[in-house]
Amino acid sequence: MKLPMKEPLVAKYLYISEDNIVHVLMPVISGTTIGLDNTCKAVYSLQEFFDKGSHSNQKATLKSELLAYKEALKNDLSLLGEGNALVLQQKQERLTQISAYLGVITQLEKHHGLDCLNKGFPYYPWPLQKLMRNRTTSNLYSIVLRPSVEDGFLRSEAANPIFSVAHRSARKNRDTTVSKLQQALMQAYRPLSYETKDLKAKVIHQVLMQLRPLQTPVYFKPLRKILKQTVEALLNVSVDFKKTKQGEPINQQDIDRFMRFDPKTTTHQEYIETLLGYCAPDLFDTVVESPFNTLIQAESWSIATQFLLGITNFYCIAQGKISPNTNFGQILDSKPVLSKNLAATLALAQQNNHNIEDACLSWMNVHISKLQLKTALTQSNREAIKETFAEYYAEIKDSPHFDEFFLLDTHKKGDFFIHQGHICTLFAKFISSPSFQLPKKLTKPLEKVRSAASALSTAIPHKNQLVQGEIEINTITMNNTALQALYEQINACQDLNLKQQLLVQLKQERPDFKPKVKQFLQHVAYGEQNEAADLLKQDPQLAQELLRAHNIPFTDYSDRTFTCTAYEYAYWAKDAHMLKMLEKYIKNDEETRQFIFRRVNVIEEPVRQSASSRFTRFFTSSHHKPKGLHYTTQDREGQIIEHWEAHFDLTPLKKALWTYIKAYDQSPKRSKADWEALDQHWIKVGLPQREVPAHIAQEYCHPWRSFYNISQNTALLDASNPANLERSLKFYNGVTGADDYWFTPKAPYVYSGLGSSFAILRGMLWWSRGAKAGAHRCRVDAAMYCDDLSAIKAIDRVRTEDLKASLDNLSHPAIDQKPPSHSVLCQ
Repeated sequence: MKLPMKEPLVAKYLYISEDNIVHVLMPVISGTTIGLDNTCKAVYSLQEFFDKGSHSNQKATLKSELLAYKEALKNDLSLLGEGNALVLQQKQERLTQISAYLGVITQLEKHHGLDCLNKGFPYYPWPLQKLMRNRTTSNLYSIVLRPSVEDGFLRSEAANPIFSVAHRSARKNRDTTVSKLQQALMQAYRPLSYETKDLKAKVIHQVLMQLRPLQTPVYFKPLRKILKQTVEALLNVSVDFKKTKQGEPINQQDIDRFMRFDPKTTTHQEYIETLLGYCAPDLFDTVVESPFNTLIQAESWSIATQFLLGITNFYCIAQGKISPNTNFGQILDSKPVLSKNLAATLALAQQNNHNIEDACLSWMNVHISKLQLKTALTQSNREAIKETFAEYYAEIKDSPHFDEFFLLDTHKKGDFFIHQGHICTLFAKFISSPSFQLPKKLTKPLEKVRSAASALSTAIPHKNQLVQGEIEINTITMNNTALQALYEQINACQDLNLKQQLLVQLKQERPDFKPKVKQFLQHVAYGEQNEAADLLKQDPQLAQELLRAHNIPFTDYSDRTFTCTAYEYAYWAKDAHMLKMLEKYIKNDEETRQFIFRRVNVIEEPVRQSASSRFTRFFTSSHHKPKGLHYTTQDREGQIIEHWEAHFDLTPLKKALWTYIKAYDQSPKRSKADWEALDQHWIKVGLPQREVPAHIAQEYCHPWRSFYNISQNTALLDASNPANLERSLKFYNGVTGADDYWFTPKAPYVYSGLGSSFAILRGMLWWSRGAKAGAHRCRVDAAMYCDDLSAIKAIDRVRTEDLKASLDNLSHPAIDQKPPSHSVLCQ
């Protein structure tokens, strides 16, 4: 069986390292090596992260992601058993870390340090700005360009830009500025004429040159052949222009129909572009070429030139060719003559069809000292800059604004990382800022996260390799106990659809396993009569399987472990109400009736004497001890103790009550010592009380009649009237001053306060009361203790007689029942 895990393999904001450290990555800006959001959009991701500002989205916040992740882990933990100890441990460790993050974010989300994200002009919180500005630990940089139409709402100023030209700034209240570099570039570029010179344009141009003179209608087949040859020559790629990218045949008639072309007037270029679009739409996508080849406006050339200078600035800082504080933009803005000289050089290169990048970088080598370069740019430096420029420009070419960009140095380990399409920083480091003054108890659990940051690579995987999507479990080799444990784990699953799916799968793999048996047996042992009856009502066939189940261990409230049928347990416990309910279903099937009847006979079978067929002998034989029902208990050292008893014995409780009543009558009750001696007698009543089966405790806790009523009217114990017993275990605990429960499942009874600090009194009270030491001093009528003893004696006597009636009822076949099969009689 494969148990699907709810813990996601990919979780927003979260990365699980190989050493099981949960890292929360706080998004700074969208993009990977270069930030794709700028100006007003720059802080959108951070607003979403903290649920701040107009772009908050509660479903996408860190807090909501952590809460969902926590629930997923809790679901997985409920499914995993001891056979998956390592996975169980790892998930528990992650749950602890997730809880620590939740504690921090709950405190932090109200901090005034995040108010900046709620403003009309939101900006980065100061602790994040400090991380950006630290030239030693930061690997995130920014550049500020100057388009003709400026957007003054800059956010990259927080990172202390490495390249910047004069620009409006709302944050710095700078409304009017003049960039000498931008002016020089625009003056040089405006007079120029432009045409696209990219590889696609080159292919089309060469094909058209070979087809001259260009006449219509077009000769399609020669055009297609020349196009194929030209692509192979220029790109070294073979393209079949007789088929679409999907492999469907295509010819001129298809194109005319698809594009609604008139073959008499459609031009050669239109057919060429259509063939490229249908047959090789991705042909030029991976080609790295100069951005200037596609730009045909002076404004675009100005932006691209500034961007090239910014990328060169970025590269030179990373390579140590300039100091971290050298800013080419500011240098050129401060030297108008130098800016004009650069612009004139590039304009001339454009007119002569020379490579603009080469022209710019060569010019920089000529002006090394003025640009504060330590050494000239080598050929390999220049090629690296050109490649980075082309790659980055391809990412930002469609930006709505070109005012600013963030750049991440992926070769330098620092405070910033790439994760899930964002440039991020560690949330654990962000919250450690003294500005937030978070309590040490909140930040201390995340110290391990901060110290583990150095082991992270700059590019963090989306998928968490340590997280498993599913756990393989071999149900074929599992025994009944292991299957039951698995079944209970599945039933604890919080995802109802998943739970149903797993239960169906378990039934298919192990049709021999009857998963509701343990549940049914447990209901009977806990005195949960209605719940047990509900299981029997669901399916007649299943009901008989539940009733005959006899080889699955179960434990009652007092930590006694039985391996028997439900009826045998109820018979041992003298739970007459439960017996009558079970008999109703047992007698629906003759095989089941005889099977149960035979097993109960064995309980009463005298030791060293063969079984008798007549049940009456079991109650009249006084000189032989019955074989009894087998069960086990554990002592405090964990040693197993074997027991054989025909019925639960109320004698210890009766003796304890009688001992207390006798001591009470004989005590002068004058001194403190007198009362302390009585205290010890009273508390000892609690010891046998915590051993009683559930139905005895439920008699004590009956919500609408007292033990005095029982002592006066034993008809209240008539098991033929189901209303005579309310299956409640609630009593008033005088120790705590609140309602409590006699038994609590899964809580070892040996640690109960019953018998160590209090005993339970009912008497004529309308509620069962847990009386602590000394409670009997509070003018409680001594007759109440006598009422309890009388009621327990009556219950014991009536329930013993009920067993005779139950066995008599079980000895008679139901009407209109077929005789049992030989196989069942011989079990």
